Amino acid sequence: MIKKKWIDNEESRFEYKFKNILSKIFTPTQTELLLRLKKVYKWSPEDIASAITIRSVSPKAYRYLREKKNFPLPGMSTLRNWASTFSIEPGLLKNVMILLKAKGDTMSVNEKLTMISFDETYVSNKICYDKKSEQIYGPAKCVQAVVLRGLVGSWKQPIYFDFDTPMSKELLLHIISEVHNIGFKVVAMVSDMGPSNMGLWRDLGICTENTWFKHPVEGTKVHVFADVPHLFKLARNHFLDNSVGFVLSDGKLIGKNILKEILRINKDQDFQVAYKLSEKHINVQGTARMNVKLAAHVFSNSVSKAILFCGEKNLINDCNWKEASEVIQLINDWFDLMNTQQKYDNHVASYGLNENEQNELLSKMNNFILQMRVYGKNVLLPFQKGIIVTNKSVQNLLEDLKDFGLSYIMTRKLNQDMVENLFSYLKGMAGSAMNNISPIDFKYW
Repeated sequence: MIKKKWIDNEESRFEYKFKNILSKIFTPTQTELLLRLKKVYKWSPEDIASAITIRSVSPKAYRYLREKKNFPLPGMSTLRNWASTFSIEPGLLKNVMILLKAKGDTMSVNEKLTMISFDETYVSNKICYDKKSEQIYGPAKCVQAVVLRGLVGSWKQPIYFDFDTPMSKELLLHIISEVHNIGFKVVAMVSDMGPSNMGLWRDLGICTENTWFKHPVEGTKVHVFADVPHLFKLARNHFLDNSVGFVLSDGKLIGKNILKEILRINKDQDFQVAYKLSEKHINVQGTARMNVKLAAHVFSNSVSKAILFCGEKNLINDCNWKEASEVIQLINDWFDLMNTQQKYDNHVASYGLNENEQNELLSKMNNFILQMRVYGKNVLLPFQKGIIVTNKSVQNLLEDLKDFGLSYIMTRKLNQDMVENLFSYLKGMAGSAMNNISPIDFKYW
């Protein structure tokens, strides 16, 4: 009797140690299968999510582990059957969150530092019937999508969509809480400067003096950013929308006229300065107003240097050429700093690698934006407030990230490109003949 009890205790200790060690690699179901050597008839959603994560890396490796190494993994038919019932109803995508949680088990703490972004796009105003779910969608004007992105890791994931649902403070905090529950830490938020998002900023208490709000669970700071490419295009549009674009602090005016002078010089001289500049950059109409590349050609180092050269050679008829050159160079340098996608991007260091000089640039940009006025306006416009908020947020965010051992930020990860790319990809699947994607196509594609 004593011997049997001792054996039972030994088996319990072995089982405890066995499960404790394997829990770092396998799910509870997989651990139980390895321990009991019995056939598993039902895999849990966590098991499926973990298996799909492995298969997404390499289907061949998945089959090798399962068939040759006898890893406890669901069969391919099981994964296909589960995928066929994958729920993608409007709202928070719960099955996606399960997959993301499983993926997060393989990530480090820093790789789970997250930026949340959201945006709306138009959908076709038609009524659609979904046979599979037996639901009617539409008519709807637009769809809201929320995407997560790693600040350190190279991952991004849509987690929410819904039709005719503007982002609100309550919805945003709920999504951030759900993201926290699966082990990811939201430290930053980015949006464009649309009217509904400006209302959200006000509800969150975001202004030029306060650029963050409290995490709903942890109470830590979530830093708010405006989409930098969007700000860049708005600055270009206001610079060009009338002959007098910006009114500087000393009352001097700079705008479209200085660019027209450069084009005139290109026609009159045997040589060309700022050869990329053309009429299409100055008379921007329609969809061209949303083209970042055209804006980058206007606010560029080459245009700044061309204006300075022509002014010094007395080729320009006033137009406050010296001030125009300085402003264009400042905006160019600011955009380069806020658009890095590598540690060193075309000789531009990511923010934090040359922090003192970079902070001087941000301070100079803030002073310019605070003192400058768009012609005909007596107050700061939303894009100006967005620039100041973004500049302060990137400085504050870096200070917080230093607690995680991080010394720089690749600033392109703080814009909305991944949401815009998602919309472009889905609309591309609809074909060029469709101006707007239908609600049901957006759901399934």
